[in-house]
Amino acid sequence: MENVVLEEVKDYGLDHHCPNCGDVSIISDYQTGEKICGKCGLVLEQNKFDESGEWRAFNVEEVNKRERVGPPINPSRRDQFYTNMYGFKDGNGKTLSIDNLKKMQRLNRVNNISQNDDSIARNLKIAVKAMRMLTDKLGLSDGIFEDAFKLYRMALDKDLIRGKTIEGFVAASLLVVIRERGIPRSLIEIASTIDMDTHVVARLYRELLRDFNLKMPIDEPTKYFDKISTRFVLEPQIRGRALEILRDAKARGLIQGKRPKSIAAAALYIAVKENYIEITQKKIAETSEISEVTLRTRVCELAGLTNLKFN
Repeated sequence: MENVVLEEVKDYGLDHHCPNCGDVSIISDYQTGEKICGKCGLVLEQNKFDESGEWRAFNVEEVNKRERVGPPINPSRRDQFYTNMYGFKDGNGKTLSIDNLKKMQRLNRVNNISQNDDSIARNLKIAVKAMRMLTDKLGLSDGIFEDAFKLYRMALDKDLIRGKTIEGFVAASLLVVIRERGIPRSLIEIASTIDMDTHVVARLYRELLRDFNLKMPIDEPTKYFDKISTRFVLEPQIRGRALEILRDAKARGLIQGKRPKSIAAAALYIAVKENYIEITQKKIAETSEISEVTLRTRVCELAGLTNLKFN
């Protein structure tokens, strides 16, 4: 009977007494969602929601740990919570007087100054703009943005960014998250979007992996295949043949230690040539963001999976 609660509602007013017998001892049964008169048994309410927490606590420490109140955590803020804003209307929705409006404007100005009075707050302000611009241009979700910025915030708290480029760490943090989630975005694509040298982003990326002891999943060529093949108008059987080549290459251990994007491009080129479609190596290499030399090398390595001869 732990879901049944006896409520003494003598101080709640006349609306909370039993209309049948006038008694004020009301029983709330949260299991059935009913409120019942404790004297005559009349059902006063039904289908009532249980407004208490779904968790139980047996001491103050557990209560403080399990309570979920207050604003959501925002890692882009200095204190990780949303900022305060002083409005220009009162509780009734009416515009404040001139004197109160000036007071609110002064409070907002002081509030903004106090939030940017240290280097960490200024760093976060620059980083959140760069991260938002980068995720928007790459078409990534808000969940990716939040996870990447949490990693950036961890690097900032660990003092890894001191003396280094903010935009570089933003790009490196985003690269870590998208590789963890298996999203087909390359280092070159991220670096060019934020206008950074790929070598700088790669170095900071390796630094994040080392300092936080992160293990990245191995990229599969099939992850990049759809992105490359959709740039061309191809029949389904050609795409199927290219995927078959990728599966055979993986089974024979031909993809180990190779750049996944180059393997995917080579499989697509072989499938295209088997069906006598005129697509040049240069066009596939440019679409895959690799060099023609790399593409030719990978094609020769996969030549044993086809009857065609490649020099």
